[in-house]
Amino acid sequence: MTELARAGAALPLLNSVRLGTTLAGRRVEFVDWGFYPPEPWRNYWHSHSYFEFCYAYAGRGTFRIGALEHPVGAGELFLARPGEVHEITTDARDPLGIVFWSWTMVPERGPRGAAGPGSPETAALLDALAAGPRRVVPAAGTPLPRLLATLAEEAAAPGPASPDLLAALGPALVLTCARVVADLPAAARPTPEPGGRAAAAGARRCR
Repeated sequence: MTELARAGAALPLLNSVRLGTTLAGRRVEFVDWGFYPPEPWRNYWHSHSYFEFCYAYAGRGTFRIGALEHPVGAGELFLARPGEVHEITTDARDPLGIVFWSWTMVPERGPRGAAGPGSPETAALLDALAAGPRRVVPAAGTPLPRLLATLAEEAAAPGPASPDLLAALGPALVLTCARVVADLPAAARPTPEPGGRAAAAGARRCR
């Protein structure tokens, strides 16, 4: 049994917490958190006015959007964007177990109608999440499962400064989902100095 399979049932407790963040001029408000155990179920055709994410921690199933049909299985993240009519069914012999969460994302406008401040790289990432074609992506090898388990564990047993911790984990979840789904190239990193920072600092002290 995976860590998320053990902890994930506590995620719906977050429905009693108002959780939101602002990233690159976009206001994100979490709407719903849920957990389905790996047993036969079907989420019939429906749509939302928000982004809905599902992460499969066990089993297999089918994710349909309109006429498109996507097989899904353990370790995959799948997404329905606002207005997309979709349904999820499980495999009868190997039922799908999922955790799911959703959020709204709308631009925040300044006094003159301009978008709020924020990193251009983050803005591009969120735009790619909102408009990109990818709907089913592998995510088992990313930070996402552990991040979801941490949220579930905190929901089950809140520790000191729990509201502040959840307020930090919310943006982390948004950006992690965006990274997994958008599949943009990694930002270029500066070439490290020979010998590392410690050697460079020592050389400056010796001058």
